[in-house]
Amino acid sequence: MIFLNLSVFDVDKTIFTVNSSFKYYFFLVKKKVFPKRSFFKLLKIFFNFNFSPENLHKKVFFSFLKGKKEKDIFKYVDSFLEDILFYFLNEKVFSFLKLSKKRGDKILLISNSPELLIEKIAKKLFIENYAATSYKNDKLGRLNDINYMMTGENKAKYVLKLANNLNISKDNIFLFTDSMWDYPLLKISGNIYVVNPNKRLKKIAEKNRWNIL
Repeated sequence: MIFLNLSVFDVDKTIFTVNSSFKYYFFLVKKKVFPKRSFFKLLKIFFNFNFSPENLHKKVFFSFLKGKKEKDIFKYVDSFLEDILFYFLNEKVFSFLKLSKKRGDKILLISNSPELLIEKIAKKLFIENYAATSYKNDKLGRLNDINYMMTGENKAKYVLKLANNLNISKDNIFLFTDSMWDYPLLKISGNIYVVNPNKRLKKIAEKNRWNIL
């Protein structure tokens, strides 16, 4: 099948108006996978740690997930998505997603969030292609390390490889993201839509005449 365009969608604060990983954490607290008091530990990490999204992800993984059985952490994803999927959808971005499907674009969900979460989101949205951060398990099925971190640089490498394989040029890559941390992706995309950008990203978007949603 020949695709004329590649439409790339970030997930958190883009397709969703919230961060799906943090929402899932609170869902796990409700399910008593994590105790309520763990929220104070999360706050301490968030406010006292000088982080990029990648460093924050590492800190949370090794503080909360390492040693936990993967099946115990991710077995609630389906019921979680039934609760939040459509309630927190960004309608503006979702309308572009529907347009991309109608146009016959190759569509990719890409995220720094856990692969087992993004995979389920992609399936719920009837999107075949996704890329996210993957984890390693030990022989007992316990999470023990990060296998591959989907950083901004790695997102750009993934998208470039996919575009090259499909013979899609930069001018036909459509990108939707909210994050300045995706700047490597911004540099390789010909059609850019920034979603609820912070002041820094908004200023850059206005200077470059990118679309602002």
